[in-house]
Amino acid sequence: MINSQDIKNGVCIRMDGRLYFVIEFLHVKPGKGNTIMRVKFKDVVDGRVLERRFNIGEKLEDVRVERRPYQFLYKEGADYIFMNNETFEQVPIAHDLITGVDFLKEGMTCEVVSDASTETILFAELPTKVELAITYTEPGLKGDTATNTLKPATLETGAEIRVPLFINEGEIVRVDTRDGSYCEPLFFLSMAYSFREYLPYYKRNLRVAFPVMLTQMGAALVGLFDSIMVGHYSTADLAAVSFSNALFFTVMVFAMGAMMGITPLVGHEVGRIEKARNEVWSDPDEQQRYVAEKHLRISSFFANGMVFMLLMTLLSLLLLAPCIPFLERFGQEPEVIACARPYYILIVVSILPFLLFCFFKQFLEGLGNTVVAMVITLGCNLLNILLNWVFIYGHWGFPAMGAEGAGWATLIARALMPLCFLIVMAAKADWRRYLVAARRWLVTRTEVEHLLVIGTPIGLQTFAEAFLFTASFVIIGWISKEALAAHHIANQMCDLTFMLAQGIGAATTIRVSHQLGKGDLRAVRMAGNASIHLCLVLYSVGAAIMFFFRHQIPYIFSNDPEVAQIASLLLIYGALFQYADGLQCIGAAMLRGIQDVRVPMRIALFAYIAVALPLGVYLTFYYPLPLREGAGLGPSGMWIAYVIALAIPALLYHIRFNRQYKQLKNKRLND
Repeated sequence: MINSQDIKNGVCIRMDGRLYFVIEFLHVKPGKGNTIMRVKFKDVVDGRVLERRFNIGEKLEDVRVERRPYQFLYKEGADYIFMNNETFEQVPIAHDLITGVDFLKEGMTCEVVSDASTETILFAELPTKVELAITYTEPGLKGDTATNTLKPATLETGAEIRVPLFINEGEIVRVDTRDGSYCEPLFFLSMAYSFREYLPYYKRNLRVAFPVMLTQMGAALVGLFDSIMVGHYSTADLAAVSFSNALFFTVMVFAMGAMMGITPLVGHEVGRIEKARNEVWSDPDEQQRYVAEKHLRISSFFANGMVFMLLMTLLSLLLLAPCIPFLERFGQEPEVIACARPYYILIVVSILPFLLFCFFKQFLEGLGNTVVAMVITLGCNLLNILLNWVFIYGHWGFPAMGAEGAGWATLIARALMPLCFLIVMAAKADWRRYLVAARRWLVTRTEVEHLLVIGTPIGLQTFAEAFLFTASFVIIGWISKEALAAHHIANQMCDLTFMLAQGIGAATTIRVSHQLGKGDLRAVRMAGNASIHLCLVLYSVGAAIMFFFRHQIPYIFSNDPEVAQIASLLLIYGALFQYADGLQCIGAAMLRGIQDVRVPMRIALFAYIAVALPLGVYLTFYYPLPLREGAGLGPSGMWIAYVIALAIPALLYHIRFNRQYKQLKNKRLND
């Protein structure tokens, strides 16, 4: 028993068969009569607060309680499982006995109060203030930092509170568990939470992206080794390879971009299959029919994609083959054209196997597999490098052919790539079904037109960017062969990091299309943002390498001091445009994942053709004097135009994606 005058905050009292905790007490001395105690109690079970008065010396039944820290582990049915931090004993506690239960999350340490005599748990109490992440709220208003206007927000525990307008998703806020009121934002904890939340997406994106990055790096390294090996043969042969590839890839980039339209279409159907298999259907037969229908849809994409690929091959041949007799008309030096013509003919012959390889690669990426393309690409690229050594310099009895030898090596390697894909698909049962089911009756005009509608804008988008870079080779070739060779070196280095960004971009399209097929819009957003973060880190490394080693890198490609001097300056601009280049690449990939291709195409045509080319010509030959020949910045002017041109889509693509994402979310809410 305890005397009333000994009551203190936190003392547990038993009254009327119920347990109460003292939360407030006051000694009151009236004008007449004895001193009394005015006490506020809180009911242990339902939290109800009541007030009582006691005379001094009045006896009350106190209950000796113990307070120990317990960690919340998980929920099991209606109970919450806690673990004693000292003995590691696990105990269940009912929902009604936990104060502030709406703000309880796994791993949180609470104070568990128990009756010392019976060891019966009386209740569990959360800390007065806890830090929780906002998982959903309407976007914050820029510049509005007022805290008197509030909006609803959902916490990571599922509880809903009201927060100021400037609070956004992913931020950490401090919440009062007694009344659920918002206290303050926690910036650094928000960053830590964001990293913890994004970590699984980083891992998944990299798991898909890493093979694609190696594939893209393999393709880039072949071009790099071509340049290094041909460059050490002669400067004229290096300029010839650079010029020929610029013409070739101007058209081929359109066809390769058009092939990218297959990936989101297949990926969307794969996402639907995964969703159907993870759900419990009332009719299993209906579930099997639905999955079989989606597999047939993927087979249709394969059959119609082959027809689409043949159309792209025919178009590419019609555009590239007629250029063979007219290479002199592009204003290059006669020595360069003499080396370029045999190399150009050989790479034009390689169009069909090259596009067939691109089709297989994009189809398997839509299925979620990126490893096969990596293995085939790396293996054939190693063969390409070996054949370069044989044909360029003349080994194993072959004559030294320079640039023409590099062309033969490229043709042989490209012919083997699609053959390897066919063998792999025929050997794997899950993929063989698409080869077997891809009958002629699946080919329809409607489906081919559908691929054209998706693929053509992507092709034009990539063509616009490639056309800018190709035109820059022609324009800088008007200055000198040394300037052209230096420009080629800087582009080769930027291509290495861009190929890595393309790998992340390909993974972004795959992951976004799969999550969209599953209907998980939050995962769509998270997968896209995770790729942005990865790309920025990657390009920071690339920019640092280019800047700090700008004087050493050119000598890897050429021993010409004039070429090295020009290239070292261009590498500074290459380091500057890394970030815009990466952001536009990821932004375009995110939009492809949600099958939004028309507006990005218009943005690309505007930025790369309407803005960059005129600006590049002006800065290269006329700056700072308007339209007066003899001034200009030389090759640096074109690279400044690069930076400006890439910044435009880098910004507009992400604005477009945010708008499309909001429309998808609103549509989901309306449905």
